[in-house]
Amino acid sequence: RLYPESKELYDKQVEKLIETYTDRDGFIGYHESSQLGSAVYELVEDAKRCVEAGKKQKALYMSEAIIEGMIQVIDYADDSNGEIGGCLEEAFEVLEELAQADLDKSLHTEMFRWLLQHYKAKTMKGWDWHNDLMRIAISMVKTEAEKKRIRTDLEQIKPTGEYWDWDYEHAQDLKLQLIRQTEDEAAVLRFMEANLDNSDFRKELLEKAMREKDYDRAEQLA
Repeated sequence: RLYPESKELYDKQVEKLIETYTDRDGFIGYHESSQLGSAVYELVEDAKRCVEAGKKQKALYMSEAIIEGMIQVIDYADDSNGEIGGCLEEAFEVLEELAQADLDKSLHTEMFRWLLQHYKAKTMKGWDWHNDLMRIAISMVKTEAEKKRIRTDLEQIKPTGEYWDWDYEHAQDLKLQLIRQTEDEAAVLRFMEANLDNSDFRKELLEKAMREKDYDRAEQLA
């Protein structure tokens, strides 16, 4: 089943499914979560077929509606079987495919803005999908303006001074991804060297030093 190119239509489709399986207290039980997940998974499969058929706008609208709907209910559902989370994962995979597809300028801009809008609004904060939004947006960067917007958003995340500062560390990782995509290897190394408090960066630099037989530097990093 393929639906018309209208995001509002898909929003309503997902909302109707959610209403069907939500009880009067606003909770979705174990069996209902499974049923909801199965129904939404059919929409995900439609979105995948749209990508294959070149109907990218439909695929984007469907994926956005699924993600927005499922992220709203996942905290109010018994998703022990992972059906709802699985739908989110699959919908994000569709977005990743679209990010690497040859989108026209209008659709590229629309998808890029949607990703950053939800990242900035922290719609999916507390889930890995929050950082997936930015990761996919970075993979789409084509212009200096897009690069600047992402850098500006990431610069808003400041270190808290806590030992496990996950938000700041993820922001550093995302900045590195942006640099890898838009600058040269020298810039990548400079950024990692300037942020040795990031254990992932230290590990990568240590492995590089070992490959180059720079054992003094490897020992220092270790």
